[in-house]
Amino acid sequence: MTRFRVDPPKLAAAVAQMTGFHKVVAASVEEAQSVMARLAPSWEGEAATAAREAHRELHAGAQQMEEALGQLKRFLDNAHQGYERAIAGNSRMWGVE
Repeated sequence: MTRFRVDPPKLAAAVAQMTGFHKVVAASVEEAQSVMARLAPSWEGEAATAAREAHRELHAGAQQMEEALGQLKRFLDNAHQGYERAIAGNSRMWGVE
């Protein structure tokens, strides 16, 4: 049987760190969108086309990352809640509060 140990405060810290990272990524993507919106009307040629394509790729990648981070955050939140409930239940069962 495999043994493992979970540190609920560290798990909660991981959730908080992941949430913070998600906010930074979202703000960076929003800033890139703002810059592209300002440049688009006056920018033409190959460089403009390449920049728009790069921006589309950035946006698609950011959306994928946002979805993955959201799933990971939900997983970590659920795991944290489950471990906290297990700890509380075991403490009650063994009379350790």
